[in-house]
Amino acid sequence: MKKFILLVGTSAALLMLEPDLGTTSIVAAIAIAILFFSGFKIKILALIGSLGLALLFLASYTSGYRRKRLLGVLDPWQDPSGTGWQALQSAVAISQGGFTGLGLGESRAKWGFLPFAHTDFIFAIVAEELGFVGACIVILAFLSIGLAGLITAFKAPDSFGQLLAAGITAWICIQAFVNLGAVLGLLPITGVPLPFVSSGGSSLVVTMAAFGILLNVARQQQ
Repeated sequence: MKKFILLVGTSAALLMLEPDLGTTSIVAAIAIAILFFSGFKIKILALIGSLGLALLFLASYTSGYRRKRLLGVLDPWQDPSGTGWQALQSAVAISQGGFTGLGLGESRAKWGFLPFAHTDFIFAIVAEELGFVGACIVILAFLSIGLAGLITAFKAPDSFGQLLAAGITAWICIQAFVNLGAVLGLLPITGVPLPFVSSGGSSLVVTMAAFGILLNVARQQQ
């Protein structure tokens, strides 16, 4: 346990030096998921999670730009041309998509209105071009990955494979949740990409490599 805490703590400290609170939070959430699958008591995990949320709120509220992002979730119109710009433009793009979307490649928001439309906010473009139907397909795809990953973890041939599958599944699903929450205006903007969907070489390569490992564990399941 001490080695695990030291490893996670060191990784979190290095990420905070960037600084990157969003990725640090994801790493911490993955660590809690792995502890859950390793058999830790729910009460202890709830205590750790509560402490982590308190530290997350403290880190967000004591930093100027993070506090603006946090308050921007509650009222993006407070600074519509600044911290609220991305959230508002994302909402406009999603609303324009309607039920079936404007058509593949017909997005308007990506032409300079929505910053980082090809990376952090790609889901807004998907919703605009493919509508509610396309957005639901993307969400269902991640839910399917989560379900398949959990089944793989439960049927893994050994404890290492179980924790490995659980950790990779938690990583993909938690990162997707954080990204989708930011795009939909439910969470502060963190700048993490949407796995398998966002443009980006290094992120896509690492995520696909991790998913390949998950598939390998699935091949060896009992």
